[in-house]
Amino acid sequence: MTTDSASMQGSRIFISYRREDSELAASRLAEDLRRHFAPAQVFQDFASIDPGADFVDAVQRGLDTCAAVLVVIGSKWLNVVDKKERRRLDVPGDWVRHEVAESLRRPAVRVFPVLLDHAEMPGVEDLPEDLQALTRRQAFPLTVRHWGKDVAELVEHLRRVPGLDRRCEVGPLPVETRAPEPGAPAAAVSGAAGPRSPVVVRERVAAAASSLPGSVAQGEQRAEDGPQEEERRDESRQRAIDAGEPGTGGAVAARWKPIAAISAAVAIALVVFARYAGQESHPGPVPVPAKPPEVTLVEPQGPVPAAASAPATEQPAEIRTPAVASGVPPPPPTVGEAFRDCDQCPEMVVVPGGSFMMGSPETEGSAEERPQHRVTFERPFAVGKYELTFDEWDACVADRGCNHKPDDRGWERGRQPVIDVSWDDAQAYVAWLAKKTGKPYRLLSEAEWEYAARAGSTTAYPWGKEPGRNRANFDGSGSQWSGKQTAPVGSFAPNAFGLYDMIGNVWESTQDCWNGSYAGAPMDGLPWLKGHCGRRVARGGFWDSTPGGARAAFRFWVEPGSRSSLLGFRLARTL
Repeated sequence: MTTDSASMQGSRIFISYRREDSELAASRLAEDLRRHFAPAQVFQDFASIDPGADFVDAVQRGLDTCAAVLVVIGSKWLNVVDKKERRRLDVPGDWVRHEVAESLRRPAVRVFPVLLDHAEMPGVEDLPEDLQALTRRQAFPLTVRHWGKDVAELVEHLRRVPGLDRRCEVGPLPVETRAPEPGAPAAAVSGAAGPRSPVVVRERVAAAASSLPGSVAQGEQRAEDGPQEEERRDESRQRAIDAGEPGTGGAVAARWKPIAAISAAVAIALVVFARYAGQESHPGPVPVPAKPPEVTLVEPQGPVPAAASAPATEQPAEIRTPAVASGVPPPPPTVGEAFRDCDQCPEMVVVPGGSFMMGSPETEGSAEERPQHRVTFERPFAVGKYELTFDEWDACVADRGCNHKPDDRGWERGRQPVIDVSWDDAQAYVAWLAKKTGKPYRLLSEAEWEYAARAGSTTAYPWGKEPGRNRANFDGSGSQWSGKQTAPVGSFAPNAFGLYDMIGNVWESTQDCWNGSYAGAPMDGLPWLKGHCGRRVARGGFWDSTPGGARAAFRFWVEPGSRSSLLGFRLARTL
């Protein structure tokens, strides 16, 4: 054994998860654990095994370095099927099955079943023989509603595992077992997309005697909150963003500059300057419904009238585009007007200025959504009518403004919302489009996103207090895509601002850095660029979110470089 191998022996935490079940939650958990342990101590996947390498040997060598294995179990972990409709856990060569089985065979490795939200511990009869020992391991419930507290408790338990009782700096993984980029995350969320009812296992844990989770005995009493220390790398990343250093996302963020004074007290519109040159390309035509009524808001009163339960039939209408031939610039678009800045540009809708209460009241959601506070927008701004589509992204790739060609997961491209794109990828698209049009395109701030999603409503959903049926694409919403895949953009009725799919379908990246509450949040709608800038806020829920995770106030975060089938984005443009 080499010196490096010896230093890694029994000092790592491996997170095993099923991508279709919990990739975002697993990645968020990994990132949080790296705040308490050395970053190289925490890793996911053996998915980057080199071609020609023996998979079984690679997994075994990787587990040789582990003190603990966290088996993340969401609501679909047990019953995910492959292309032949076989349950994956019943296939002997299934990666997750092999990872868990090999972990269970190692007496020196503590195996923790981690149950996401409402997920239940599988029974012996549910598992193949080589996994049945998992049912004897005390489970640890991890809920979105109490994420910070649950993670702090989990860290306390992990600290008691030999080899993890101190923060130790370890070298990189062996070549054949190096962890991949948290890519299909962003992993933000997956099966852990929203608050659900407490897990029964938590009651058993609280009442149990004194054994650690992951042991064959019972669990122990819930620990107090752990320290919420600031992550060094977040601070350094924030300094890089503030300085506009390339490669940090700050090169784009730093270009949000003031362009006009509104009054003696308030000022600012945000401008994104671009880096990429290009020529126009040609996506397919976009049908445009009749112009929505103009809305002037001072303070929204009451919910928006319920939208139709089925998608409205859109009637093609002319979209205003620049009068290039005459050389006369068109007048600025007005509130409620749909427009495009070029034939291949995403369609935008002008949202009125106004004021609203951001966040959720004490009777709804979690502490991350509070304190509820008033945000005021002095001027209208433009928002993408739809989530960005594959057609629109592929035009950027064809024009060499975007380098990444995302996987559509077999759900087709065209008018499907683009997925498998990170926050960093979104910045590249924004820069390309801004350069192409000379217009200040950008991502929405988190406040702009919630204001646009609510569209004057004050209830949990833009259409009312309840999730309803067939109003959006999330788990249990009653649509043909719910819990299965993305829906083509515009498949449901728009909100009062004329915007589609603000709820569900894909998580939408925003410009803001992550903060665990709204204490100190901007009141003027600008992006909050302080806090954990190694994480960026995502909003809206996705096709497999719980109803709680699809509320207008629900918020989550993604790592800037993480890609996932759950994550896309929507554009904004300063007027």
